Amino acid sequence: MKTKLFIFIAIICMMSAMPTKAQIVEEGNVVIDLYYGWPNLYTTVLKAAYAEDAINSSVKIGSIGPLGLRFEYMISDVIGVGFDAGYVDTWLKFKEEDISTNIIYDYKISVPKVHAIFKMNFHFSNSDRVDAYGGFGVGYKNRTFKIETNDPSYNGETLKTVIPVMVRLCVGTRFFLTENIGLSAEMGLGGPLLSFGISTRF
Repeated sequence: MKTKLFIFIAIICMMSAMPTKAQIVEEGNVVIDLYYGWPNLYTTVLKAAYAEDAINSSVKIGSIGPLGLRFEYMISDVIGVGFDAGYVDTWLKFKEEDISTNIIYDYKISVPKVHAIFKMNFHFSNSDRVDAYGGFGVGYKNRTFKIETNDPSYNGETLKTVIPVMVRLCVGTRFFLTENIGLSAEMGLGGPLLSFGISTRF
């Protein structure tokens, strides 16, 4: 028992005597991430469901995002606060003939989503190049389901999120290529599952 205690104390003393590495992100810094996420689940599902129609008919599927911006202000060397704002959209375009008039009309179904959340990160590994963190956030989201058409007999339809609240849990890392420019990656629930981007530090 005494031997184990001695070894433990010796390890603590050696770690205390080791020189502290410089931190790339520290109190007072501002970090901005521009990111693009993966996957766009609605696009993946629609492409699987309409794979045959997309080849043999006028069905077209497109998307943008998830893309967004993260802002973080370091209130200490280990805690940062800020926000995460993002946008993602999926759309399905097709043509349909009115049998009674033989006129072909264009239809577009889209599912855009926006979010803006307050976020707090805890930085557990911060060296002179790498900044790793875990975080959580809560805020606003709105996903809209829209149908648009040039068919005069159809007025279109728009539905919005019933509960416009978003919660995010995540882990991420930044690797700085220079003192102020780096690459970022984040994995989380609520928002994009994976995202990659460019970081700037001020």
